[in-house]
Order: sequence, then C-alpha cells, then structure tokens
Amino acid sequence: MHRVPLKVCVAMLLLLCATALQARATLDFKAMQSGRGYRSSVDLSAFAPDDKSMPATHQFEGRLQLSGEPDTRTLLADTDFLGFTKADYREARTIPQDFDYAFVQDKDTLIPVRRGPIPSSHAWWEFILEPGKVWDEPGDQGYTRAAIPFSLAQKNQNCTSNGVLMLLFNAQGALAHAAFQVSSETCRYLHMDMWGFVQARYTPGVVSDKAAIIAAYRTELASRVPTRPLSALKADYPDIDLSRLAIGDPAG
Repeated sequence: MHRVPLKVCVAMLLLLCATALQARATLDFKAMQSGRGYRSSVDLSAFAPDDKSMPATHQFEGRLQLSGEPDTRTLLADTDFLGFTKADYREARTIPQDFDYAFVQDKDTLIPVRRGPIPSSHAWWEFILEPGKVWDEPGDQGYTRAAIPFSLAQKNQNCTSNGVLMLLFNAQGALAHAAFQVSSETCRYLHMDMWGFVQARYTPGVVSDKAAIIAAYRTELASRVPTRPLSALKADYPDIDLSRLAIGDPAG
C-alpha cells in the first residue's frame, strides 16, 4: 500500500487550512460591505459556518432581489456540440436579472418558498433554489449570514451549473452586496466558473403560508432515506471486506 510521507501530509493540511482562511477573508464583513476584493473564485468553505459560528440572531422572512453580473472564466465551450452563436455564448456567461424570490426561516435553515426550476426571462438560464443555512459570525457587526445553494439550469436542456450565494442581513434589510459563485456543472459542452459580488436587496415581509412551507420541509427531511458511512457495514456484516467496495485509487 502506498504511504504518503508525514511531512507531505502536514504540508497539505497547512495548505488546506490556509486556503480556507484566505477564502473566508475574501468574504469577510468589510468585503461584503464594500463589494470589492473578490477577484477569483474561492474555496466553498467560505460559504459555510465554521467553528466560530453562532446561532442566527435575525430571522429571514420576505423577498430577496439580486441584480448585476459576476465575473466569468470559461473552462470549456464546445460550440459544435450545440451550434450556438457567439451572441448565445455571451448570453450564457450572464445570469437572469429577474431574481426576486421569497424565503422563510426555520431555525438555522433558510427555505425558498418556490423550489425546482423557476421560469426566467433569460435566454439560457432558470434558477433552481434549495434550502440553505443562516448563522452569525463574530466579525459581522450584528448582521446574520445566509447562504443559499442554487443551480442555473439551461432551458429545455440538461446543462446545469451549481453554485451558492451568500448575503448579510438584519431586521431592517441586507448589505448592498451578495457573494455569488458557480464552481461545478453537469454539462458536456459548457464548463465555466462564475464569481463576484452582485447587488442584493432584502425586503422583510410576512409570507402568508410560512407555517405550511416549514411543515412541508420538515416532513421532507423526516421522509428521507437514512444514510450511514460505509464503515458501518462492519457492524451488521463483520466478515465483509470493505476494500472490495472502494471506487477508484485511494492514492490518486
């Protein structure tokens, strides 16, 4: 079995820690407030609570609007596969400007009122929104952070780009900027990264069917098939050889 030297392991761990710290610094309160300094995509740990995070002080209920365009880096554009024009390609590198959706909060979970593909005026993309998280961080000057996973789904196709957005809000509204990043896709002919600050507006307001939305989401969670780590098979099947179930080269 191939073994990685201890010095290499320590160096890799330090690099991962430094990357996570740099990513979080890129999206700290000052950067979120100014809307500057987000010059390239960051490690997605910056969009999640860390060990210093605390329960959310503020409750999100109302509508969120986004506008503006993130930066884009094209990794692959196979124009022959779909036959789109240069104008189509330029459009694919933008996002819908009619993002105006309602959310409610259940403890530390932020739930979009509407889920699944949402019709858009954009030539390419429709947003798909999923439940996210809310939390407080020590340096956020009394604001609460909200992170929302989303996908950009191409109309009438299976091309989907996956991302997350994050904003800071309180009872009065939100900071003027939200962090927006797309870092993966399930698309043969178009691979691209998107990142940057876009304009954000949170309008607090009562969502009339809030209780039903929360109840439905809780029912969904309770109905999901339970999962356990692969190693737990040993408890029920002591003689099983877990290495035979491994996929890929663990040293790769």
